[in-house]
Amino acid sequence: MGTKVTNTFPARVQLQLAREDEAVKFPETIADGFACAQGDVMGKITSSKLVRRQARAIAAGGGFGTGSNTGTVGDDGLGKADANRAARFAAGDALQLEDGTAIGTVDHVTLPATIVLTGNAAVNVAAGDSVLASDGSQVAIGITDDSNDGTGDTPLGVFVDGILDPVKLRGLSAAAIQQMSGALMAGPSLKL
Repeated sequence: MGTKVTNTFPARVQLQLAREDEAVKFPETIADGFACAQGDVMGKITSSKLVRRQARAIAAGGGFGTGSNTGTVGDDGLGKADANRAARFAAGDALQLEDGTAIGTVDHVTLPATIVLTGNAAVNVAAGDSVLASDGSQVAIGITDDSNDGTGDTPLGVFVDGILDPVKLRGLSAAAIQQMSGALMAGPSLKL
């Protein structure tokens, strides 16, 4: 049986601000085809029960328009800057607004921030509006403590409790903090 290298990202860093043994991690499995880095906010795909990066961003630039099949997504500024915001989404994702209004289906993404839909956007999406997938992964469940290159369904640890350094977390948003029943505290620190 061969081996598989899954950690192709920089060396691990301690995400916890308090004692490491006071944080709680649950084992999860990341879905094949989805890469993640240590400190990424994760969501769970409802149908498979596998995880991927939380499929949520904000529209940026011109957002999405009904006369175009291309839109731009951005980062909301909390946590570590996300250089490749469009990587939160994948071909086949059905995008929607916060209220469930359909935007369109992802054909492909062009890094760092462009999403190309299979047809023109169904609605206009202004800069600053939330753009979400609709497979369950749009809801934050925790913070990964592992990295993965996207090859195969791979086990990893996801923090669900503890005091973490928000500066080291990628994809962190006010919505993600609320979904994880967290709070930004003095320091700064994120309490899950």
